[in-house]
Amino acid sequence: MKAEIVTLQSRTGQIVFVYRPHLIGTPARIAAERAFGAHAEEVLSASVAVLRALECAPLEADAAGLAILSCLGSATGTKIDLAYVREEGHAMGPSPLPGRTMIAAPLWYGSAVAGSIALLAGEAQVRAAATRARYVGAVMDAAAAMSGQLTRSGVRRAS
Repeated sequence: MKAEIVTLQSRTGQIVFVYRPHLIGTPARIAAERAFGAHAEEVLSASVAVLRALECAPLEADAAGLAILSCLGSATGTKIDLAYVREEGHAMGPSPLPGRTMIAAPLWYGSAVAGSIALLAGEAQVRAAATRARYVGAVMDAAAAMSGQLTRSGVRRAS
C-alpha cells in the first residue's frame, strides 16, 4: 500500500496522508502513513497545533474524518449531512495545514470502512476546476486500489 501512497503523491505533487479510524471514546482519525514529497519542510515547520491536528482529530474535523464518518451509518449521532460524501465517494474541505484543501476518500476492507486517504492540495490549484477534478480522480483511484489490496489481503489470510 505504501506504493499507492507514493504514487498519489508523485502523480499530484501534493501531500498525502492515510488515516485509520479510532472509534473508542470520541471517534477520531489517526494518521497511519504520510508522503510529503517536496513539501516536507512546509509540513514539518507547521505549528505544534497544526501537526497535532494532522496526526489526530475528531471525525467531524475535516474531510479525512468525514470520509470515514460517512461510511459508519446512521448510528454516529452526527448532525452533519453526509449525503453528498456518500453520493460522490469523497469529501473536500479545509485542511489543518494552512493554505491547503483536503480531498479524502474512504478506504474499505471488504464491506467495513478501514480508514481514508487524504490529499492536501494547494488552495490555489484546487480553485481550478480541471485541476480539482484531476485531484479528486487521483484520490478516488488510489482509494480503490488500496481498498482492493486490503480486501484481497484479508481473503488470503482467511484461507
